[in-house]
Amino acid sequence: MLVMGRNHKLYYEAYNDASDLNGDGQLDIGYNPEIDYYGYFDSYKAYEYNSIAERFEPVAYIANKKVAAANQWSGDYLNYLTMSRMDCLRKVLYGGYRNVDTTGTTILQRCYVPQDAHSWGKEYESIARDGYDISKYTPLSVPNAGFRHLFASTTLSDNGPPLLRVLPDNTHRIWEWVAKERPVCDNSLESGGSGHPGHPGNHTEYETMVLTYAQPGNLYGSAAPANGRIDGAGNPFGPNYSPYNSGAADQ
Repeated sequence: MLVMGRNHKLYYEAYNDASDLNGDGQLDIGYNPEIDYYGYFDSYKAYEYNSIAERFEPVAYIANKKVAAANQWSGDYLNYLTMSRMDCLRKVLYGGYRNVDTTGTTILQRCYVPQDAHSWGKEYESIARDGYDISKYTPLSVPNAGFRHLFASTTLSDNGPPLLRVLPDNTHRIWEWVAKERPVCDNSLESGGSGHPGHPGNHTEYETMVLTYAQPGNLYGSAAPANGRIDGAGNPFGPNYSPYNSGAADQ
């Protein structure tokens, strides 16, 4: 008898950057070449994307997971980017979901990824921060200082295929693409605005944040709601408030 969960969490990413994958007592945040990431792709094969067939196809064996050609992707890195929990479970149980399965061809397809909070993303900034050279695992070169490569997993239509979307050389953070209050992982990004760039790491940084940003010019305001009640008109002190426009940002 096999007992397992069957709920919406199976749509989540298999590698969420908040787990200890190798049992060393440390959270594995980001891609680690020392770990073999399980999934539909062979960790020791290089893949090329066939834009006509719209799929990744294996082209070579690679002993160290690193690709040799500019247009190749490491199978191990693709597993890290794309696999959901459902995909890994399907592979364990019956080898994965076969979109095509004939005597001559087998094509695996990962699960449908809802375009909501179940979509996910990854980002790469630099060798110094991330610990590896992304050009050894993807067709992308290391971005310039202050830029990042963004990767998002989603499905853009009900009957469409699950996609790996890539936004190279961008100044945005991944959450501005995959965790916004509108359709995620689409063709738009939210701006982080002029707020503090991150969380303070110590008391000195906290004091700097307060002195820099806790200024009257950044205050939206406060007052009692009209007629003494909240009537669905949104936040009257938000930057884009309009009591006559239900589509305004603060409604």
